[in-house]
Amino acid sequence: MARLYKDYIAVDKDFIPVFSHQLDKKYPDRWKEFVPHGTFNDILSDLAGALEMSSIQAKKSLWVSGAYGTGKTYASFAIKHILEDSIEEVTDYLKELKTTLTRFTKLKQKGDILVVHRSSSSGIIGDNKLFGVIQESIKQALKEKGYTYLGAKSLYSNMLDILKTPDHPFNFTAAFWYCKAHFTEYASPEEVVSDIERLDGDSSLELMMRVVEIADNLGFHGFLRSHKDIIDWIEDVIKGNNLRCIVFIWDEFTEYFRNNQDRLTGLQELAQMSATTPFYFLLITHLTHAQVISAPQSKKRMEARFKLRTIEMPDTTAFMLMGKAIQTVPELKNEWDIISEDLWSRVEGMVTATIMQYAGNIKKEELKALLPLHPYAAYMLKIISAVISSNQRTMFQFLSGDSGQDRQGRHNFRWYIENHSVAEWCYLTSDYIWDYFFYLDNPDLDKDTRSAIIHYNSFENQCGDEGEKRVLKVVLLLVAMQRVGGGATRGVASLLRPTLSNISAAFEGSDIHDNVRITMDRLVEKRILGSIPEGHNDILYVTQPPIPTQTPVDFPFEKIITDYDVHRHFTLSGYAKARFTITCATHLDIKKKLSNSHLANKIYLVFMFAKNEEDSLKSDEIIIKQLQEYNGNIVVADMSSQPLGEQKFNNFIEFMTHENYFSIVDHNQQRYYENQARRVIDEWMQRLDVTTVCLYTKNEPLIRLQGNTSFRAKIKDINAKLYPDGLETLTIMDSLFAETGFSDKVSLMGMGKLNIATNLNYLTVIKNKLIEANLWHTHNYAESNPAHPVSKMKTVIERLIDAGFEKNNYVMIADIWSAMQAKPFGLMKCVGSAFLMGFLLKEYADNNYYRDDGSSTVALSHDVLAYMIVGIIKDSPKAKTLRIVRMPSGQERLNLLLEKWRDLTGTDTPGKWASNMRIPVLCLFEGELKEAADTFSIINKPDNPMRNEQIDSAIRFLENSQNVKTLSDIARCNEIFKEFITGEYGILFTGADINNLKDILHKRETNVYNWYYSKARFDPTIKELASQKYGESYCGEIFQAIDSLPPEKVKDYLKELVKSDPLVGISIMKRTKGKATP
Repeated sequence: MARLYKDYIAVDKDFIPVFSHQLDKKYPDRWKEFVPHGTFNDILSDLAGALEMSSIQAKKSLWVSGAYGTGKTYASFAIKHILEDSIEEVTDYLKELKTTLTRFTKLKQKGDILVVHRSSSSGIIGDNKLFGVIQESIKQALKEKGYTYLGAKSLYSNMLDILKTPDHPFNFTAAFWYCKAHFTEYASPEEVVSDIERLDGDSSLELMMRVVEIADNLGFHGFLRSHKDIIDWIEDVIKGNNLRCIVFIWDEFTEYFRNNQDRLTGLQELAQMSATTPFYFLLITHLTHAQVISAPQSKKRMEARFKLRTIEMPDTTAFMLMGKAIQTVPELKNEWDIISEDLWSRVEGMVTATIMQYAGNIKKEELKALLPLHPYAAYMLKIISAVISSNQRTMFQFLSGDSGQDRQGRHNFRWYIENHSVAEWCYLTSDYIWDYFFYLDNPDLDKDTRSAIIHYNSFENQCGDEGEKRVLKVVLLLVAMQRVGGGATRGVASLLRPTLSNISAAFEGSDIHDNVRITMDRLVEKRILGSIPEGHNDILYVTQPPIPTQTPVDFPFEKIITDYDVHRHFTLSGYAKARFTITCATHLDIKKKLSNSHLANKIYLVFMFAKNEEDSLKSDEIIIKQLQEYNGNIVVADMSSQPLGEQKFNNFIEFMTHENYFSIVDHNQQRYYENQARRVIDEWMQRLDVTTVCLYTKNEPLIRLQGNTSFRAKIKDINAKLYPDGLETLTIMDSLFAETGFSDKVSLMGMGKLNIATNLNYLTVIKNKLIEANLWHTHNYAESNPAHPVSKMKTVIERLIDAGFEKNNYVMIADIWSAMQAKPFGLMKCVGSAFLMGFLLKEYADNNYYRDDGSSTVALSHDVLAYMIVGIIKDSPKAKTLRIVRMPSGQERLNLLLEKWRDLTGTDTPGKWASNMRIPVLCLFEGELKEAADTFSIINKPDNPMRNEQIDSAIRFLENSQNVKTLSDIARCNEIFKEFITGEYGILFTGADINNLKDILHKRETNVYNWYYSKARFDPTIKELASQKYGESYCGEIFQAIDSLPPEKVKDYLKELVKSDPLVGISIMKRTKGKATP
């Protein structure tokens, strides 16, 4: 079994892929290993010119840019040592650059040069923090070099003097407690002061910036510094220490430009001072000024104030450094020499025909020293690391990074030699370069590279074996890299094209080299790739055929920011989510978005975005105008300083247009373009994550901050100022702010009438807080602990209820809820509010108060009160009409009367009973008519004025009347009604006729209760009905009875009838009038 490569070779454990302050201190002479190549010498020449101060143009500060892996940081430390170290040390290093050596020797002889070296600028937003960092960094450098004069008061010393002065106008103790949300990790103002003194530079400065922010918000501006203050301070430091000059080397400065696109004035002024003061910047970024500054005017100003230089690492230097890092194990050197010779012999011809032909500055020995790294892979590594590497992945990190199973640990050189041998895939080929650098969550990848990755991911499962996957990776790597050559087909650029010859070269000497053409034919056959003849003997491979011209899709920018939830990295949770109503807007539609009505307990949070630089410039004026016009609570989070960009927007539209086209042509390509469009927005969102957010509110000055953590903290701070006595002052537990999943039982728990259920156990947090504050068991807690937020709520409720009772004898539950929704409380629709409202109103249950809905009044029990509370919190229409009524004198007796009637009849009033039964109830009270009429009048119209004696008399009547008992016997009630309404004709009607009688009477009078008083009007109708019934049913029966009587008996009966019933006699008189003599 063959030995693994790691038995023969190893990466020097002392090899440094990325230089740093710590390594510089550990290896003070290691800087001399940096190779002073051409672009580095140019930078030294420009720096010497500035320090020589020969002209205004020469004295400009420097801005050096270079891709990751070009040795910018290493170079910066070399410059630091050239300026700081002894002439002897520098002479040894620059002995081959005699002119440069001479210039720096003369400079060093003229006086001391203070070098300040700093890395990172990611947390610096705004001039004040920039100035603070510069001051503290210079002071630190002075201390390290033994200088004792630290200049006039810096921000640090000035702040400590103020914070430690008890009677200073800026009372930090009061400010600390007022703005405690800014110092959540500190228990006292003294701890803050102690940490400012104790912490290291950056941590101390961050804490100072918090103090500056709250002081500025509170109207104290004594900590702020202007560029003139800093310039004066720097001049004082130079003179006070008799310095020749100060050189401020600032590495990794890219983030400062990204975060301060519209705040570059301070930096520009400090750079400008080099014309009159020997203070020079040497800024280092991994992007050029054109890439990192978007505004044209800002670019021009930077070009006017800096000498712009690019640092590059020559191919030969890179390979030489890598080769020196690979060491042979001495015991196996002879064996390794044999293996490496064999490996080289397999690829030497390819190297001569390709790399050596087009990149003549590369030496064969340098490539041979990198084996088993394939020469073509070595060349691609150099190109790729300069184009798409990141601060986490460079050419040197690929070589020396730790091996492991994560993405960074796998596929690098160290991992390869630990897992491979000459007998098993003997070269580290270009497909490993793909695996190491090409992954979608690498934020430094460009459009072409992402496109290649998506293409691979779409077709990987169609590859037949591992060999096809390897080949496809290399093809797509070349597809992505050919943009480096700008489409050229000659010279070095020809090595970066996805041709059959280059793909074969990438696998020269490997097991699959001879089958590359067959593999490529299969990939084309599967339509994973397309092919185009190239010259006489070559083939160019492409990923897709040309796309026909399409009409761009209609996808406005306003739709992008809503459909893609561009603000989602800044979304809120818990009480903040419940409190803030979020919308996204642009300068074009913010007014329309804010036209909706506002709520007293909500804050509108508007995220403001811009499509391009032009839109970005319009935001400030529009926002200020809307703040003035909008009546409610509002916060505008302006993120327009980081616009999407016109080109990015056009790319998005193009991708969506292609996605639309491929939706019916090729679903793999559809997914690819859909992902590409989303990638445009995701990349924008990544930039938004670190951009400066400008918060506009009505009552505070403009607030600038960075990052979603700072954003959320500030949003909560704003909420605390608008609603200082809200539920969130008791607890910020998310569950308590849930808008659903609660019933009136929660309010009963708040009243202490139900135990807190297991699934609602989080309510005990509120209960425990109230117990701790001595509120839960205390009746008059609003008086004993008036400063507590819940006591303040109780006081407002009591005043509102007292005023309502004084004016109207009632208070609307909706008015109580509105008062709790308003500032300073802002209670919201949530489970916590239901619990707290139950606690606040519990004294009104079962305590001579009633619920009134406009038509009926019931005693205000705990259950009824809980129903009212939850109903109004959930915005129930019925709850909006409910009132808590305080009974006036005599009202309790009236309610007793009404309750007695309801208990006896099941109806609210005698009128209702009469209507339901279709019986005029008074007809049932023969012999008690007056008492019944008086009682029923009170019950029917309880709002009419009445004396207590009348109510008491009515109660006694219901308690003592015998006829009242009849009301429960409906059959008896119907019989009495028949007798009452038919009178003397009653004998003609039976029980079967009652419903018909009711129907007929109801047509003449719908108010059944009044039938008693309308009887006289009903008599003709009853008589007519009786006559009809008499003629139809009773005449024949009477005639038959008469016929059966003897004649004399008939005469006697008739005379007796005439004598006893005048109506009969009158009827005979009418019939015989004029026919007989009396």
